[in-house]
Amino acid sequence: MEETLLDRELLPPGSLEIGALSLAGSERWTYIITATQAIDVQVIPDAGLELIATVMDRQGQVLSAETSAGPGQKVTLPAVVLPEAGEYAILVTSLQDGAGNYAILLSAEDTYDFLFQGNLVDGLAVSGDLAVESDHFYFFSGTAGETVDITATPLGQADLFLRLFDPQGSALITFHDESAAGEEERIVAYSLPETGLYAVLVGEQAFAGGAYQVLMERG
Repeated sequence: MEETLLDRELLPPGSLEIGALSLAGSERWTYIITATQAIDVQVIPDAGLELIATVMDRQGQVLSAETSAGPGQKVTLPAVVLPEAGEYAILVTSLQDGAGNYAILLSAEDTYDFLFQGNLVDGLAVSGDLAVESDHFYFFSGTAGETVDITATPLGQADLFLRLFDPQGSALITFHDESAAGEEERIVAYSLPETGLYAVLVGEQAFAGGAYQVLMERG
């Protein structure tokens, strides 16, 4: 099968972005710097996809690369040193003739600590533990018109909040915090506007961290 390469836009640091890989496909994101720096790159495919993420310099030299351990497993490229000013490429490539969506996030020294956790499975609660001044991203594939319930339950007195992002990485719910500290936050019967990869962010209102469980249930 012939490989395809799609050039994407600039990859802004600290911003959730969503991509879509075709069979034997690759997408190339661009990152431009004016001075030497180190970056972290996180990529997570939807539940049925495996991929490889690669950071390259302008000459095509590979600075870092990592392959997902299995379908739906996240890839992390930590502390990748970009040695000089200029343009760099982050390449995301599907494996084993797979196709599907993925999320990508590039972090630099001055960006907030957003961490990819994993894909949510309908009806299965997942445990997490927020460090101070960090938020967690979870993902699920949704179909236009279906409804979902999303519940975040603190295992202590954390004051949790939720955000929900659409398949373009734009916020559908920017800040959901209707309950007091120590009580669950719940988005009920939310109708998904389109088919694709959705992201759920779990955070703590005072940036204090805390243990919790998150649950996604389809209607």
